[in-house]
Amino acid sequence: MMISTFILLSDLGLGLMLGDPSGISGKLWDNHKSQAIEAGISWSIIDDSLFIIGGWNKTLWKTSQSGFSLNLYPGIGAFLGIRNHFSIGPNIPLGADFILRNIPINISLEVSPGLSVIPKTSFKLFGFLGIRYVFESPDL
Repeated sequence: MMISTFILLSDLGLGLMLGDPSGISGKLWDNHKSQAIEAGISWSIIDDSLFIIGGWNKTLWKTSQSGFSLNLYPGIGAFLGIRNHFSIGPNIPLGADFILRNIPINISLEVSPGLSVIPKTSFKLFGFLGIRYVFESPDL
């Protein structure tokens, strides 16, 4: 029940993530844009691998002007890398969401340090610019 209510009262952004990795990105915010769930499927030029990345963000600082809002957030997430072998590990997304009010566009900038724990322990660093079209939830 709680998950279906979250989805009903959420804004969904779909678009691209450009950087390393680059690919398709989605983000689902609650109706106050105080927290979000994000996911992406992308290709890393540095690791020459396909990555599936997901995480949860919590807005810690927010400012709103007449035409936009800016949210700064940390989060917790995980990644799965696929190439000749699997790499799996946690990551910590740190970012900023720039949300336009009159145009349903979200621009985000995120840096996400992580730690691959399988098959061996190694440091990972993801960073990207996200551009998403935002499908806003209906006013109930």
